[in-house]
Amino acid sequence: MYIKSTQANCDTYNQEVTNGEGYNGTTQQWDTPQEIDGFWYVEVHENYPTNLPTVEEKPQQEFEL
Repeated sequence: MYIKSTQANCDTYNQEVTNGEGYNGTTQQWDTPQEIDGFWYVEVHENYPTNLPTVEEKPQQEFEL
């Protein structure tokens, strides 16, 4: 499941999980928020519920060759 929101909301959630999990070493952060079609997405961590809007999957990105 992914949060679908603004960059600020996704960055804040990502930082909350990163801080809560105490990542250091190889893993530096929970996820990398990603912009797709004007919305930002970040994966939801099972131990950090959110009231932000969520979706089951991120949309597929179209890459130009």
